[in-house]
Amino acid sequence: MAILKRNHLLLLLLFGTSCDKNLDYKGLFYSESAVNLRYEESMVWNRAHSREITVQDTVYKMIFTGDTHIGGVSNLNKVMEIAAASGAVCLAIAGDITTGRPDDFARAAVLLNATAPYEVALTTGNHDLFFGGWQWYYRYFGSSVYTLKVHYIQNTDLFIFLDTGSGTLGSLQYAWLKDELLKRNNYRNVVVVTHLNLIRNLMTSTTNLLVQEMNALLDLFARNRISMVIMAHDHARYTERFGNTTYITLDALVDDDPDASYLMLTGGTKGVTYRFVEL
Repeated sequence: MAILKRNHLLLLLLFGTSCDKNLDYKGLFYSESAVNLRYEESMVWNRAHSREITVQDTVYKMIFTGDTHIGGVSNLNKVMEIAAASGAVCLAIAGDITTGRPDDFARAAVLLNATAPYEVALTTGNHDLFFGGWQWYYRYFGSSVYTLKVHYIQNTDLFIFLDTGSGTLGSLQYAWLKDELLKRNNYRNVVVVTHLNLIRNLMTSTTNLLVQEMNALLDLFARNRISMVIMAHDHARYTERFGNTTYITLDALVDDDPDASYLMLTGGTKGVTYRFVEL
């Protein structure tokens, strides 16, 4: 009976997928680009590009969002205008930038690669890998695994962007993350940005990290005094405190979401704080 129920659910899932042009049914079960390959290609890109921001102040602002799912760009345009007007030093999107289709990546690139008074920082979500999307992500945006350093008066904060788009960090990315955290004492605040959720407050059949991997990451972040972990994927804001780390799930920014919002992060000598801002 349990097998019949599982097969019934699988058929429903496949039927629903076939009716939605933005879903790639293969992508629900595996990624055509392995995470270790994406990590290696990201490291090649990182060796030729550094991501650092210098602020002549004791505080700075960054805007975080996720799940833009381009297609539509109305909400993203609004947030980009807000980022420019607010003096934010960075606009970060925590995955699911697109549906994975080449045309959607091209549209995203026109917006996000345009000259702006702030840095743009991205990583992949599961939807970005649909339809062989990694080749387009890498062509337009480069690395999905990297560090971003924000230097301000007498201090530096570290932002670590992880690629969890295919449901795991993989062995190479996990080893790199542990090596980066060996330098934790060089930074006042450390924030991790990832698409998939380490802590969730709802039941869902969507992609999740392996349980063992989530446990290892929660322990790693607790031991290394990670200030904040910013996540997307679930399309509904949620915050939780685990040890001394604040885990934040973002609302979706997709155009048809009535609860679309972004996160305004303020960093500096007094730590990192945040607030949600509805569109």
